[in-house]
Amino acid sequence: MKKITPILIMLSVIVLTACSKNHVCSCKKTVTINGEIGEYPEENSVINNKSTSDAVELCNEGDTQNTQGNETITVNCELK
Repeated sequence: MKKITPILIMLSVIVLTACSKNHVCSCKKTVTINGEIGEYPEENSVINNKSTSDAVELCNEGDTQNTQGNETITVNCELK
């Protein structure tokens, strides 16, 4: 029993740390004016200590699309 307890503790620590980690969220901005598309450099941000599913959800919150007159601004974010 004394040998099993440290092994179980080690396995528990490994499982818990594997569930949450840091992720990179990459957002790309595109502006369309009169059919002409302009792209901006990707902007990356780090999402710390989250599970992959939580990080995807947080990253996708950055997705937007706004239209005013002949101008459309789109931001598309994806987890890398």
